[in-house]
Amino acid sequence: MEIVLPPKKLIANTFSRSASRYCSNAFIQRRILEQCVKRMKNSGLSAGSWLDAGCGANMLGELLTPAHGASRMFRTDIALGSLKLINDQRTGSMFTVQSDLEYLPFRSGTFDGVVVASVLHWLKDVRGGLLELARILKPDGRIVFAAFLNGSFLEVCSLRERMGLSIPVRFVDDGQLRAALVECGLDLMEMSIKNERHYFQSAREVLKYLSDVGSSAVSGRRLSRLGLMEFCSEYEERFGTPRGIPLSCRFACGIAQRQEH
Repeated sequence: MEIVLPPKKLIANTFSRSASRYCSNAFIQRRILEQCVKRMKNSGLSAGSWLDAGCGANMLGELLTPAHGASRMFRTDIALGSLKLINDQRTGSMFTVQSDLEYLPFRSGTFDGVVVASVLHWLKDVRGGLLELARILKPDGRIVFAAFLNGSFLEVCSLRERMGLSIPVRFVDDGQLRAALVECGLDLMEMSIKNERHYFQSAREVLKYLSDVGSSAVSGRRLSRLGLMEFCSEYEERFGTPRGIPLSCRFACGIAQRQEH
């Protein structure tokens, strides 16, 4: 399986274009973020300063209530279009900054907590991204994370591979994720793994969903119109069920604590 991550500029532009559609269509990411919100509430640090790293169109902000929320919530994303949308819609105090998750413009030890959800698979080096997030945490700070694991979007990835198309994301397995957290000076407090399969009316609906949530950022050869029709036809033939056309995902969600030095 050839993995070719898109250039960061392409990722930023793709997510910027889909920003207005993201929150109303990203139902899988919303389910994942709901798990993150619970962990924020249970972290014991909900009254502190938090960073939403890779905030997108501010879905986390929509889910947070005063009982869950942080006293100071900062948001950062590589997609300027997403941040403009947030600023246009904001009501009340909000801090946003455009930045690359792997090179954050914050001093070491700035935040009590960090949330990073549905982002790590876009990075060339998951360990490097986690190391940067650990850097900006205060001693004893928490990172609430959610990451897609190997086996996610299996149907799409297997068909792309069969048709000689690159895979635009890098999924890790749970063992690699655990090891990366430890290597970055983070003590894993709790992590759960979920396997889900979601159903759509057609393969085109699957691809529309992926486009609406920014996952159409790909490098290399793209399918022609005829190739796209063949892709959808084979998708439905190979994976279709009486319940509909499936899209599988496997993700880990948990919380880790920065080790005191």
